[in-house]
Amino acid sequence: RAYAAADLVVSGGGLVKYESAYCGIANACLSLTPLQEDDTQAMAARELTLDLGPLHRFDRARVRDALSAFARNPGALAAQHQAFAHMLETDSPRRLADAILSL
Repeated sequence: RAYAAADLVVSGGGLVKYESAYCGIANACLSLTPLQEDDTQAMAARELTLDLGPLHRFDRARVRDALSAFARNPGALAAQHQAFAHMLETDSPRRLADAILSL
């Protein structure tokens, strides 16, 4: 339910950025741990999240400006949505049916 009403999700790492991407909701992440930072950077490289950096280097003004610029940039939002769509496999039911029929 929470995702259904969201235009933009800001998370602290973990699975929320994956869930947001899967739901096609623009998202940004402020990583809480070094492993989340690595994961967030990998996702950001594929335009699946906006990397706000790690919590230990939090700068309120920088994060505010980055979020504001992202939320107001239709091109950045569209690029993230296109990245989501590109990563999702939509032919899995057909592949499953083909596998069953090949038995």
